[in-house]
Amino acid sequence: MEIILRENMPGLGKKNSMVKVRPGYARNYLIPQKKAMEVSNATVSVYKEIQSQTAHKNKKIKEEAKDLALRLESIIIDIAVKADKSGKIFGSINNLSISKALKEQGIELDKKNISLKQQIKNIGKYTAFLTLHEEVECNLKINVHSS
Repeated sequence: MEIILRENMPGLGKKNSMVKVRPGYARNYLIPQKKAMEVSNATVSVYKEIQSQTAHKNKKIKEEAKDLALRLESIIIDIAVKADKSGKIFGSINNLSISKALKEQGIELDKKNISLKQQIKNIGKYTAFLTLHEEVECNLKINVHSS
């Protein structure tokens, strides 16, 4: 049975995609839970309209993410922390503290989109990996120094 998903379903597909599933799974779970709708002549035309609108929105969001990536590549985030004489930080720098430092620079970025290759527990220069869009990623330079 073919259905159109109304929301992202891990292992099945993304929102507004047309997928084939077993009839019982569609009738007993997906359609009653309003997670999908059955494909018919009326829904196919709605599906095509939604696809074109989604593609247009996605293209715009991707362009904005590319512009932000270019801006972030040139920025170095300075984070001042308390540290001992050997350069070891009391605590550590995590995604949330990087997100807050970006917010101070006027850039709103969710902590879920930030990943660190290594834990930051010493003073020094580090690189964080940012996911701005499904297809747009960039690196952010971080300078950790003692206050």
